[in-house]
Amino acid sequence: MNMVMKYTVIIAVMLLAVSISACSTPTPHERLLSHQEKIISLLEENKEDIPAAAKAVKSYVDGNIEEITKLAEESLADAKNPVLTDSMYVDRTTALLQKHLELETGYVLLLNDPGVMQALAPISEVFETSKAAGAESSKEEVK
Repeated sequence: MNMVMKYTVIIAVMLLAVSISACSTPTPHERLLSHQEKIISLLEENKEDIPAAAKAVKSYVDGNIEEITKLAEESLADAKNPVLTDSMYVDRTTALLQKHLELETGYVLLLNDPGVMQALAPISEVFETSKAAGAESSKEEVK
């Protein structure tokens, strides 16, 4: 599976974790979504300057990987939450997926750049090494 598809699967898993949250206070799922929104935002802001995109994403991921790891574990382990129906979160998730798709199709070189892939690698590793419920199936899909 190519790297773009790998990151697409990872984003889908992260969004699935967000979509099963139904609390109005910031949950691990919602906070994880906020991190993903920030990463996509950084890629969008720098889509014409790939080295700048790689640098911005690397800086953000390096500064937040501990929290992202913790949130991913909590989100994936919390399989008892009902499916989210609040339109605000559904809208956020849909918008994030749309932005990712636009980057994936419109800026192929951006998401396939070794520097960008290296900057995103720690997030991929979070899900590949996770022992949380649901992580096993995502690891199989990502490989």
